[in-house]
Amino acid sequence: MVNAVFEFEFNNQVVEFDISDKDLMINATEMGKIFGKNPTEFLKLKQTKDFIDELKSMPLPFNESNFEGNSTKNSADLEAMIFVNKLDGLWMCEILALKFAGWLNPKFEVWVYSTIREFLPNLRDNNEAYKQIVKFEDQLDKLVKKLQGNADFQAYMQLQEKLKKLPYRIKRNNQATLRQYRQLKAI
Repeated sequence: MVNAVFEFEFNNQVVEFDISDKDLMINATEMGKIFGKNPTEFLKLKQTKDFIDELKSMPLPFNESNFEGNSTKNSADLEAMIFVNKLDGLWMCEILALKFAGWLNPKFEVWVYSTIREFLPNLRDNNEAYKQIVKFEDQLDKLVKKLQGNADFQAYMQLQEKLKKLPYRIKRNNQATLRQYRQLKAI
């Protein structure tokens, strides 16, 4: 699987969009933080539950069982395609994320819609950068398989797994935050 998570800013706050799989997922936890709300509040609403039930029954891209004429996917499988908890928060499929954005704030809803409409289709279909990401991720996967017998590499991977399980993380590409934290530790 290609890791293609892109960060976009709304009012100087980051919202991640993940196009790693064939379906777009948006970090709802980050969306909610902008407005001081938790996405679980939204998911508890009767109207939201009814909406999710409709999503499960509709022939949408993430509901392949309806396309193939079989119903082998159970409710939990379908729900995992609609929203999923990850280490960095709750992620929602595009359609549910748009509904959540509208519940949060109309201006934000328009921003999410515009971001999806204007940027992501071009990135997914036409952008050389995305093609390079796919190529590099494939190369990394091959390299990981090749190095798995190396003791140092195994130690590195174990540390990476431990980092993933921690409740707080500093993204490696956020060098300023990492540098500040290291300076605080030195004091």
